[in-house]
Amino acid sequence: MQDNSLVGSIDELPTEMIRARIRFGRRALPRPLGRLALLLAAAVGMPWLPILVEPPANRPMQRLPGVTGSALYRMAFDPVNRILATIDERGCVAVQPVDEAAGAGRRIDVPGFAWAIAFSPDGRRLAVGQKNADVLFLTTNPGVPTRASGPPVRYVTHLAFAPDGRTLAIACATRPGTILIWDIEARRTLLTLTHGNPPRSTTALAFAPDGASLAASGYDSSAVLIWDVLSGRLVRRLADTGQSGLAYSPDGRALAVVGHGVRIWNPSTGALIRTIAEGGSFSQATFSPDGRRLATASLDGIACVWDVADGRERMRLDGQAQVIRDVAFSASGHALLAIGSDGDIRRWDLNRPDMP
Repeated sequence: MQDNSLVGSIDELPTEMIRARIRFGRRALPRPLGRLALLLAAAVGMPWLPILVEPPANRPMQRLPGVTGSALYRMAFDPVNRILATIDERGCVAVQPVDEAAGAGRRIDVPGFAWAIAFSPDGRRLAVGQKNADVLFLTTNPGVPTRASGPPVRYVTHLAFAPDGRTLAIACATRPGTILIWDIEARRTLLTLTHGNPPRSTTALAFAPDGASLAASGYDSSAVLIWDVLSGRLVRRLADTGQSGLAYSPDGRALAVVGHGVRIWNPSTGALIRTIAEGGSFSQATFSPDGRRLATASLDGIACVWDVADGRERMRLDGQAQVIRDVAFSASGHALLAIGSDGDIRRWDLNRPDMP
């Protein structure tokens, strides 16, 4: 008999051909040379020497073997139950606790080839978007029937739960530039969001913390679009290019747009607040629970933690992988999780006395 609980039981993504970009500014100089550079900077005052400052020390990393053993492309973190759900390059879905003591992870048997996943805010549901099957909802309560069909939409590329967990935003490749807002309980589409000059493919979705607006980005769009969810009206257009990820701050006053560098916008006014790491190649970002820090996943295998107030790099975490694709803070903000191109999950303890 098949085990239907999420943790108990719970083809083809395009193979990602990404070569790691290692920039000079990301490599640490040997400590003696770094100290010498600082002395020279103090003595000579040359403006270019600050780039030689030693980066923050790496934190000890715990590596958790992935369930499927294949490169991981997507992840969703449930901070309530401390469960990480992942999709690998073969479209397989797996879940595992982020603490090894909590037990081993399991692969989830889904009918189609998975492309997108998202946890509801309360951690009770996991939505799975598939290439060749409908959206699937799985509940995390043991003993409760876990499978429920969602909207009959295929080739789903991105999913995002509203903060109240009642609605789900869905982007799919067959309807480029169109986003469905699905009522989970009523099982019907509430809104269809679209734009006159849509991108070819949506690359990220993010609800504002109050649930009133939804931000979306696309590969071929020169802007991030923000809709009012109640009316379906397009209310903001942020002129930003090359986006691969979006993240709202916990208070909703900032929206981080990730791609070639990280730009932090005021989503209400459309003003650019700050640019971080201009020219870097990033895939995703996430704010810490208190909103004071921003963690980024990088195409050179490095996860960084930045100070949101001044844009300074606070930590540089070597994931020992060719590519780090996504990151997530723990609920307390004391740990950072990441998935890599080798199929393993990384976990760094950030709660140390020497943390800047």
